[in-house]
Amino acid sequence: MKKPRKTSVILPLALVLALWGVPNLPPAAAQAQQPDITTMQNFLNLMDRYLDISGKWMNMLADKETTIYLAVEGIAEIYEQKGNKLDAIPALREIMKKYPQNRVVRTAIQFKIRDILKDNGKYDEALRVLWQIIEENAR
Repeated sequence: MKKPRKTSVILPLALVLALWGVPNLPPAAAQAQQPDITTMQNFLNLMDRYLDISGKWMNMLADKETTIYLAVEGIAEIYEQKGNKLDAIPALREIMKKYPQNRVVRTAIQFKIRDILKDNGKYDEALRVLWQIIEENAR
């Protein structure tokens, strides 16, 4: 996905800020209502940072593994909020079945399953999952 050009957004924003004022006021009153140069510069700096962050998010979400990882985290969080994080494990294993050849996705899901098991006192099962991770990634 193409990253948005900062200049294509900043120029219209600068124009809006330059024209910012209250309509139908006498020139002196309108000038008093306009932001000073520091306020405008702070706004432009904030918008520049926002565009940078949103561009990074767009690039990150274009990556299938990252998107799946964020979904896995969301699934676990929802089950935790519902009161039983262990119920997330079957759903996570279903996702793993959909990506049998994708080691990155499988490993991320296995680590999440390991965390859930460990957090719920199922240490032996958590260790088994860790051994699976080691075996699958040692190949």
